[in-house]
Amino acid sequence: MKEKINLLMLTLMAVLASVCVCSCGGDDEEEGGYSGPAVEVGENGIGSDGLKYSLDSNDKVATVVPNDYKLSNVNVPDKVRRGDVEYRVVALAQDCFNECTTLKTVKLSNTIVSLGISCFKYCENLESVNIPSSVSRIEKSCFKYCEHLTSIEIPASVTFIGDNCFKDCESLKTIVIPSSLTTLEDCLFEGCASLTSVTIPSSIVSIGVGCFWNCENLQSLVIPSSVTSIGGQCFYGCKNLSKLTCQATIPPYVGTYYNDGIVDLALSESCSIYVPKSALPSYKSAEGWNKYSNYFAIEN
Repeated sequence: MKEKINLLMLTLMAVLASVCVCSCGGDDEEEGGYSGPAVEVGENGIGSDGLKYSLDSNDKVATVVPNDYKLSNVNVPDKVRRGDVEYRVVALAQDCFNECTTLKTVKLSNTIVSLGISCFKYCENLESVNIPSSVSRIEKSCFKYCEHLTSIEIPASVTFIGDNCFKDCESLKTIVIPSSLTTLEDCLFEGCASLTSVTIPSSIVSIGVGCFWNCENLQSLVIPSSVTSIGGQCFYGCKNLSKLTCQATIPPYVGTYYNDGIVDLALSESCSIYVPKSALPSYKSAEGWNKYSNYFAIEN
């Protein structure tokens, strides 16, 4: 019952978002991975492309759903057909390709507006996936444990990325966060051991608990002045983080690691914290920052 409710909610959100996508039209639809004749779907939901679909006859939209896939390359189409009726493919459901260890590449059409919870979780051999400019939501744990994913481009259309989304993507090296986001959720990049650089836009106001936990090769990070709160243990295990620049003149609030009651950023001893000169006294006295009073330097 819970899975049916989740699928219904995902489809509803996708339908609402697809209204905007439909109104855009034009050449943008060609940006996706597949645009061609509608894929034929049988009564059992299986398409001629090997994917399984849930069809909404009221709104004429389709969602790709789980089906114990053993595929290596996937091209998600922009439309499917059953009989004389066409359906616009708008979403990938929760657990859609979860544990599809054979999957290597994914191409999404520019009709997709949401990627469900744990959509590609445990796709340990996934190397490449395009996220088209139609996508607005990437749900939690979407790419969790995608060990061979080295890079990913997130378009400015994305307004939400759920917690643990890139957890233990051990080969992920760089990522640019779009200015359409306002929050970096809990444990977003936990265990991204190869991550060396992250660009945080000035749209971000909060950084979640353990966001960069065990990003052991992260060397420097700039936190823009827009950030007002940072979750506890945010930098635990970031042993090579040598420079943290915090541009805010008012020290961001530092939270606890869930319910442990300890207010701590968990910075390594080798890290230098660069802050505006006028704000240095405030940082040295602020909870969560004051324990690092010997780490501070003045921002140039």
